[in-house]
Amino acid sequence: MTSQLHGYETNIINKQRAKNKKIWSSYLYLFDKNKEREKALITFTTSKTIREKLDEIRLIKKYFSKLLSNLKIDVSQFSVIELGSKKNNPHLHVQLFFDSKDFSKLEKIYNN
Repeated sequence: MTSQLHGYETNIINKQRAKNKKIWSSYLYLFDKNKEREKALITFTTSKTIREKLDEIRLIKKYFSKLLSNLKIDVSQFSVIELGSKKNNPHLHVQLFFDSKDFSKLEKIYNN
């Protein structure tokens, strides 16, 4: 990939960066609300074009949320799609807040 971006890629990048700025306060609220719970940070990446990467990361986000809801445990999550600082590569960060007794259940979906 060349260092120069196409117009649609620049537009996608700018929209994602603006969205991330708006949700920062939501993360701080959730973090404060769950400060006594266990925490885990998971990062998902992919290797395609910027548009394909964003589409794939969105699918991963949806699928991972479904996996968590199927566990039927008390887990809070905060997820954000970020863009790398050098090459604008999209990746997904998921912060989980959970009770220590549920760690083994979370570990099962991570290992599958």
